[in-house]
Amino acid sequence: MAGPNPVYVEDDIVLSVVFGPSTLEGVKEFFTIAEPVFAKYGYAFLLTDATRGIFNVNADARRAIAEWSKTHRVAASAVFGQGTMIRAMLTLVSRAMSFLGQGEQNIHFFGAESAARAWLAEQRQQYRPTKSGT
Repeated sequence: MAGPNPVYVEDDIVLSVVFGPSTLEGVKEFFTIAEPVFAKYGYAFLLTDATRGIFNVNADARRAIAEWSKTHRVAASAVFGQGTMIRAMLTLVSRAMSFLGQGEQNIHFFGAESAARAWLAEQRQQYRPTKSGT
């Protein structure tokens, strides 16, 4: 649990369920839960269930996420459960962040969990390093 938002680990996927606002304390709990995934794989895929809430991240939590992101490689992030208008707005914000120098954001927004998981599976096939000689 990361504050009011539960966090689960599935192989190289860290799944968070948004119920309420993300605070610095909750974000630190998320980091603690996610850390073993990054240690094992060197990266992680993030899957966020936003069917029960909307993103509300306070300033301290945003700063902590930005700092943490410098040393933790998120291969791709999929968010599902928001309506069409919210997904469109979040997509535009993500693209604007990339354009304004925040780095390429490999994040996509979906209506359904199945679509988000299918996209992450595609990303995994493209992302996972191949073993030498194979």
